[in-house]
Parts: sequence; C-alpha cells; structure tokens
Amino acid sequence: MRLFQFISEINLFETNATDTISIRIQRLTTWFFISIFTACLLIVTIYASLHTDMVRIEIKNPTIDLYDKLAANNYSIECDCSETSVPHKEFISLQPIYHQVCSSDFVTQRWIDYLFESTEHSFYFHADFRSTAMQQFQLLAILCQSSIQETGDGLDLFFHTEIISDKLMSQDFLAAETEARIKTFKRNAPDAFDYKLMFIREMIAGNVLLSSTATIFQFNFQYNVYGNRPMWESSNDDVTFSQSDKSSCICRE
Repeated sequence: MRLFQFISEINLFETNATDTISIRIQRLTTWFFISIFTACLLIVTIYASLHTDMVRIEIKNPTIDLYDKLAANNYSIECDCSETSVPHKEFISLQPIYHQVCSSDFVTQRWIDYLFESTEHSFYFHADFRSTAMQQFQLLAILCQSSIQETGDGLDLFFHTEIISDKLMSQDFLAAETEARIKTFKRNAPDAFDYKLMFIREMIAGNVLLSSTATIFQFNFQYNVYGNRPMWESSNDDVTFSQSDKSSCICRE
C-alpha cells in the first residue's frame, strides 16, 4: 500500500501551490513524464540489444578454405581478385568426340588409293557406286578433316577467351556461368561449319561448276534396232542436270 501511495503522490514538478487542482495537474504531468521516459528507455534498450555494429576486417592473401569457411558462416565477404581476367583454359577442360568414321580406314589415303587403282581401268554405269566411290570417300575424308580443324580452331578460341571479374565469384555462380558459356560454344560450333558448307554449295551452283565424274548430269539414251543393227541413241538430245538443292532441269538443243 505504501508503494502505491508513493507512486500516486509522486510529484517531480512540485511548486508552492496548495490547491488540489494544481497538485493533481503536477502529479499527472509527473506520471506522463515517467511513462514517456520509461518507454524511451525501453526502446533504446531493445535497439541496443538487437543492433549489430559492422566491423570491417581486412585479411591479406586469404586462402580459398578460409573464404569458404567465412561464407559458410554467412559473413558478408568482398574479396578483390589479384587478376581481373582469367582465360577459360585455366579452369575448363573440353575433349571433343568425333564420329567413329573419321578415325576409320575409310578416310585414309591407303583406302582411297585402293579404290582408284581398282576402278582405274574399269567402266561402270553412272548409277553404280563404284564409279564414284573414290571421289565420295575423298569427300568424306575432307569433311572429317574440316570438321576436326573447325572444332580445333573453335576450341582454341574458346580456351583463350577470358572471363573478367574484379571480385571473387562464388562457386555456384562460376559453375552456372561456365555451363552457360559451354552451351553457347556447343550451339555455335555447328553453325560455323554449316555456314562454310553452304558457301561452297552456293559457289558451285552459282558458277555452274561441273565435277570430273559427270555425276550432276546425265544423257538420256534409248535402245533402238535398225534392221539387224541394234544401237543406243540419245533420246531427243536431252541432258538432265541435278542441282545441289536436289532439284533438276532438262536442257534441250
């Protein structure tokens, strides 16, 4: 009861006034002041207990293990790189796998020479595979060599391309960035080779170049018998030309 009486009668703004109204106003003002002061003190106490001061610590030449340990403990880390650019070859390894035919005997010069010698003194119908076998395997060998060369040049350019950053990247970010760059390289590599093939096709078609094997055109013959004398004759003097886009045209005199 004494405590309650003390609280009810406390007056920090006491004056010489003796009337009841003045004393009551002084006590209400005191209670209001104490309440505001207590609330402010409580707010400051809570803020001080929850507030964390940012302390900046600089570590010279940290190891990757130390960086991983600090990152695992959710520390805010900024690590400047000693080198701002690093070529892909320093941390990426790619090994292309080619079609097995490009490492077979079918693209060797020994096989091509054998085909040439076996057909050098023989005559085959133009639709017979043996009539153009040597040239087709030569073309296959050239395509294999070109694809290997194109892939090698692309890899060399890719490995010398640099990734640039002045801050240390996290492992997850670096892995995602590396995967994206590899996918881009794999997607663009065939396009570069196809562009060269398209250029060659367009050049051949545009300049109306003919092969030495005469495989892009054929004469139309028919078998006739004059009396007792059979004879192959040209049919209406027509010549059929096959284009690179698989279309054809017939030329007549």
